[in-house]
Amino acid sequence: MAGARMTTLRRAVRTSTLSLALLVLAFLLTACPSGSGGDGGGSTPTPSATPGPTLNGEAPVVTLKLDMRDIAYGAEELRAPAGAVFAIEFRNRGVIEHDFTIDEFAGDASEFALDNDEYDVHVLLDRGESATLLLRVPQAGTIEFYCTIPGHREVGMEGVLVVE
Repeated sequence: MAGARMTTLRRAVRTSTLSLALLVLAFLLTACPSGSGGDGGGSTPTPSATPGPTLNGEAPVVTLKLDMRDIAYGAEELRAPAGAVFAIEFRNRGVIEHDFTIDEFAGDASEFALDNDEYDVHVLLDRGESATLLLRVPQAGTIEFYCTIPGHREVGMEGVLVVE
């Protein structure tokens, strides 16, 4: 009788382990961004066609798109012109909140992104939300950005803004 119970217990453990492994695999497959084309939220600048927000009275000369997913940005590198106003359109396509954070920033930015004592630039979006950030960086250089949600940066939710 004890042998039958052990066999049943082993089957239950195997079934539970397999179920958990399949659940983790399903999550990873849906959470990872695909590498195939489409509107992946890359860094290809597009001219600003519609009137919109301005930064100190200046409209952006280019608009970059950056999707936030679980747990990655749609692009690891964004490129923008030095000295000119540019926009970054964010969309959180993930199921949890994500953010875009720059620790040290020497330039102008949309007022809403500056309202944080800990970071120079910070945009926090809940799932499904979007926002447009306007920036002007006076000099060429590379600026690191990342997600501050615990564990996200550690698994690669970070990138660079290359200003040229």
